[in-house]
Amino acid sequence: MRAIGLFGGIGTLLHEARGAGFEIVGNVDPRPRKHYPLEPWLWEANFPGVPLYADLDDARADSDLQRVDLALGHPPCGGHSALGRVQTTLSTEERAQRGLDQLATFTRLVRITKPTMFAMENLPKILRTVAPPEWWRAELTRYHLTFLTITNWHYGCVQRRERLWVIGARRGRVEAFRFRPIKRRPPDAPGGVLEALHGLPSEPDDDLPDLAHVHERAEDRPYECYRVGRRKLETVRDVARRFRHLPVNRVWRYEAADGREVRKAGHLRLAPEGPARNVNGGSSLMHPLTGWPLTPRERARLMGWPDDFNLTDGREVDRTLRYKLGHLTGRGVPSEFVRYLLPQLRDHLERDLS
Repeated sequence: MRAIGLFGGIGTLLHEARGAGFEIVGNVDPRPRKHYPLEPWLWEANFPGVPLYADLDDARADSDLQRVDLALGHPPCGGHSALGRVQTTLSTEERAQRGLDQLATFTRLVRITKPTMFAMENLPKILRTVAPPEWWRAELTRYHLTFLTITNWHYGCVQRRERLWVIGARRGRVEAFRFRPIKRRPPDAPGGVLEALHGLPSEPDDDLPDLAHVHERAEDRPYECYRVGRRKLETVRDVARRFRHLPVNRVWRYEAADGREVRKAGHLRLAPEGPARNVNGGSSLMHPLTGWPLTPRERARLMGWPDDFNLTDGREVDRTLRYKLGHLTGRGVPSEFVRYLLPQLRDHLERDLS
């Protein structure tokens, strides 16, 4: 069976589909790279030789993308999220229209590629604000549609991310999809941040502290994000010492150059136990014990991504790339529910197409 990505991002959804037995034949992601950074080399590292398209016309010309068995996607949801309200100057109406335009692009891609089934992840509020079920049915008249609202925590994720899944089954080819929800949270699921991060292989830091998962290793290194006075740089050790007195899940505070105490929006100390704050593209989540920002691999762990998903392809991780990778992990989809859903989609396809 063949699968494609429609707004597939760096490919975490498709990575799980490949593990479920699907052949990945392409990814169409037309979002502008300026606002939604997507590194083509990162796609190539995980899906060598599989085409990545940013242009709809190029995708339409590729016969391999036509009439595939499954399409998976995650259209941008930032315009609908609480973070999106903070990070944009657009009005509520303009953000709603932008979000609707992106959803309409997704449905257009479904009509172009004609998959037997598709599954799309987004925020539940879009059904109330910009794209009610009637809109989806008018856009995709040839599909039986199923609307699911799930909480990723119930399926083993360490975050309480409530998400909407819209699943379509092409009329005349397969029956409407009926989802079988989980009965109880997996007993081996992590109960908190520290448990989720446990066992990460420590990577040599050398001059790359952003890859070191042993946070104390470079504690005397100047922490260049925060300046005390006009010349002296705080060390990680000094930052971490103050950080340990900060209540969990509170906004990070630091001393600016002029001596003022500043609340750094988006910098949060995670609680060591229980559900974690949601990983998103605009926040720098801090380790609950040391005060270090989570590394890209640690953020990926909180998203449930497997450790074999390539994040660097051997590249040196400077500050710019570290920011991009952090941004990308926040734009992704947690993997635990996807691993639960995909076997059901595969079985549904196999039963009706056999």
